Amino acid sequence: MRAGTAFMLFALGLFGAVIEQIPSLVPAGFAPTIESASKGVVYLMTAEDDQAGIASPFSEDAWFRPYYQYPQLGLSSQKLRRSLGSGVALTKNGIIATSSRFVEGRSNVKVVVPSRPEPFDAKVLGSDLSAGIAVLRIIADDLEVLNFANMSSLETGDILFCIGNPFGLEPVVSLGIVSALGKQHEGDRFMQSDLFIHGGNIGGAIVNVRGELVGVPVRLRGMNNRENQGGFFVPIDRVLDIASRVEKSQGVKEAWLGIAVADLTQEMKGYFGREDGVVVTAVEAHSPAAAAGIKKGDLLLLADSMFIASVLDFERILATMSTERDVVFMYMRDKRLGEAVIRIGGLEGGSIGASRSIYHRGLVLENLTMIWKERLNLDSVGVGVVVADVENGTPAARSGFLAGDVIVQVDETDISSLASFQEYIGKKEPKTFLVMRGGLAIGLDITRTNAIFSGLD
Repeated sequence: MRAGTAFMLFALGLFGAVIEQIPSLVPAGFAPTIESASKGVVYLMTAEDDQAGIASPFSEDAWFRPYYQYPQLGLSSQKLRRSLGSGVALTKNGIIATSSRFVEGRSNVKVVVPSRPEPFDAKVLGSDLSAGIAVLRIIADDLEVLNFANMSSLETGDILFCIGNPFGLEPVVSLGIVSALGKQHEGDRFMQSDLFIHGGNIGGAIVNVRGELVGVPVRLRGMNNRENQGGFFVPIDRVLDIASRVEKSQGVKEAWLGIAVADLTQEMKGYFGREDGVVVTAVEAHSPAAAAGIKKGDLLLLADSMFIASVLDFERILATMSTERDVVFMYMRDKRLGEAVIRIGGLEGGSIGASRSIYHRGLVLENLTMIWKERLNLDSVGVGVVVADVENGTPAARSGFLAGDVIVQVDETDISSLASFQEYIGKKEPKTFLVMRGGLAIGLDITRTNAIFSGLD
């Protein structure tokens, strides 16, 4: 009994000693880390939204909803309308990373830097739409830049913080851990955490307990609201690679093949006997692909030994290619394998990762570039997607679409680019289209034959 009592007293004493050490082992809080890391986080705004009076991008975010319901909290509707989201500084001389969704189709983006009284005018250098990252530049030379984390040392279970500043008032912070080091989504890899990422924090900073920048939070395609429910983020090494490629592409021609491609349907998979690859849906005359013998209906499988599993794979591979070089493509035609050497051509400007063209129900669609605007003599149409071609006998042809039409709305949803069109058709099948044709706004119903249902001056 005495031995048992002695052991119990010893155990209690040991337990007490451990308890006394806990305050020194676990920090009371991470306020210093958050305060330091927040200096590298910026927020984005635009005057265009305020002038147009459109709804705030946070209107569907449950966390921000009280700011709309209770104006006494001090945020005016004007401030809410002008707020876009967050960003993070990558260099002292003004390179900013953010979500591509915030800047898509916008020409007047401003960046607000902590402790600076006036916003900076920002130039959108480009985007990688497969990763959801946009790169901006402001005229500055002394931005606060966080140290970049060593991603090879990141492990599942590491503590992370998400920091954003969507209204420029004070940092909005959430705490979580690394859930998975590599999640596949639509052909790209993202890291996942259990962070609750508010809509306005998307595009901001993911940092570790040392305040080092781990990545940039993004909202994956297909999410129904502006909350990042999966806690997904693009790792910093990928963000830096995107920023480097975007900077280098300024004033440099982009890789161009002159084809439209689409993912395989179930019927196509059965015909080819394959689950991977992209099918060529259109070939532009006198293009590099046409010169190499690529034809409509070919199934592209490899590009210089890189597997093409999907359209997003194809876009990402094309984005890494330099112009004026030969690339060997393996394809399948009539269930037989073949090879074609394509001399990569170039186009001025554009966004890294953006589709050059896509196919939908007989429509070959392209971004409304400056080249298209000049070709169609468009002055009043700012954004949209242009119908490059209409295939005979398809629903699009029967519904009255013509080459040169510019799609600006689908089912009353604004369409600013191929990316926004792809996002919409990923959720539902479109029915009604508003197109600009020769200065007229014309409504087309793709579910009906020759269904032009409105024409406006």
